[in-house]
Amino acid sequence: DYMRDDKKKYAFRQPVYEPGGDDFDALVDNYLTEHSNATSQELIELYKEDRGVGFYNNFFMADIMFFMSPPAATLLHIIDESKLIFTQRTGDLVIQSAVVRLFLSPNEVHWFRDFTYEHMTLCRKEKCGYQIPKGCPQNG
Repeated sequence: DYMRDDKKKYAFRQPVYEPGGDDFDALVDNYLTEHSNATSQELIELYKEDRGVGFYNNFFMADIMFFMSPPAATLLHIIDESKLIFTQRTGDLVIQSAVVRLFLSPNEVHWFRDFTYEHMTLCRKEKCGYQIPKGCPQNG
């Protein structure tokens, strides 16, 4: 109810810094040049001030219709067609964060600060000493 009532379209647990790299930055800049009306100049400037700011996305909430909206879907399609995901290992955190930061105003994004989150993999392999309760140091 909170997300809907407060008109939030994206919520995350933890901010991180992870730059996308020169090729990703060039791709986004080219998109913004070719689609100059896709977003506001204010959001572009905020994004370009520090492109590496992102949202750790092992836990997030989103309005799926936002990602299907024309500007977001167009940029996601261009990123997909670029093959940077495969050739430069551009990750989902970088991609998702760029789309959110370019097309949602800060008041449409919520940072959950009232709980903690841990992501781990339980290991059942001999290399981890079998069923270590805190997870596998080799992640697998």
